[in-house]
Amino acid sequence: MVHPSPDAPGSANAEALSRDRSHQVQVGVSAAAACAAGALPFALAAVLHPGLPQWICLAACLAGAVGAGLAAAGAARRLDALVREARERELMLEKRVMARADELSAAYNQLADKHESMRKELRVARDIQGCIVGRLDHLPPRPELDVAAWYRAMDNVGGDLYDVVRIGRNSYGFLMADVAGHGVPAALVTALVKVAFDGKAAWGIRPEGVCDAVNRTLCQLVGEQDRFVTAWYGILDLETGILRYTNAGHHPPVLIRTDGTIQRPDTECQPLGIIDDAPFYSSELAMSPGDRMILFTDGIVEARSYLKEEYGYGRFLGAIGRNSGAAPATLIDAILSDLNGFLMGAPPEDDRAILAFQFRGFAPRPS
Repeated sequence: MVHPSPDAPGSANAEALSRDRSHQVQVGVSAAAACAAGALPFALAAVLHPGLPQWICLAACLAGAVGAGLAAAGAARRLDALVREARERELMLEKRVMARADELSAAYNQLADKHESMRKELRVARDIQGCIVGRLDHLPPRPELDVAAWYRAMDNVGGDLYDVVRIGRNSYGFLMADVAGHGVPAALVTALVKVAFDGKAAWGIRPEGVCDAVNRTLCQLVGEQDRFVTAWYGILDLETGILRYTNAGHHPPVLIRTDGTIQRPDTECQPLGIIDDAPFYSSELAMSPGDRMILFTDGIVEARSYLKEEYGYGRFLGAIGRNSGAAPATLIDAILSDLNGFLMGAPPEDDRAILAFQFRGFAPRPS
């Protein structure tokens, strides 16, 4: 076999080809480095013009890299400036938020203090109204008369009122009233109504005379405030059993006779505090020993359940009928038990009051 000589022409071609490939690899590496440095145009020139001297390509790549580096440095500085500016704004916003939070906290504390102060004032008002409404302990015990009552305001204070006053030796006045509205305004009028009735109720003054005087007082003091009052007022003479009464626009009471029959004493006069010269008149009936009377406000019969169903007169009279022989306190408890069973915890929409009394017998006449 004949081996080619190293000096043969084919060997020279192989060496030239090897040098060209080495040059292309170097150019490719330079192009890759340039691309990596961000000098893409210069890298493309090196690839597209492989005949350029290597130092020119390298210089071009170096220049591109330096430019890309400078551009990157400038971008980094701008980014750093933006970050600092964003941080400063963030800190400023945090300070504003903290300042606003402090202001809101201070305002909340002030409102909480005012709310607590109002709660204390309402508790005091409720205690004061409790001395006005619902106090029967001032009445001396009488064997001829048994009295019980219950009251519950929708709010801390309310506009319902009941009262029992002694008139002379053996007569008692019974009042059930309801001021239009709720809350503090109604409670203030309630106090006025009590003072007016107490001041006008006296021996020899009939119920219509008392209602007429109270009506004129209310028209003079609160007539322009739309605070009218419905009221039922009666005077029972324990010596005779005669009950004289005037109904000024209120729900007629329920009179339970000893035989179980029920009556609704009414005179159909208009409410108090609307027209100062409105006419009032009275009627009378004879109570027998054992008879009971129940006075109430509309918050009882108009109470509504969660289903907005009204308790109504039917249920109210049914509860009374099932307990018609009970003493006044027991009778009130039975009514409230039946009412609460119907309501099943529904919140009140009005004030509620009940006053019940039983005529037990005639008082001896003074000798």
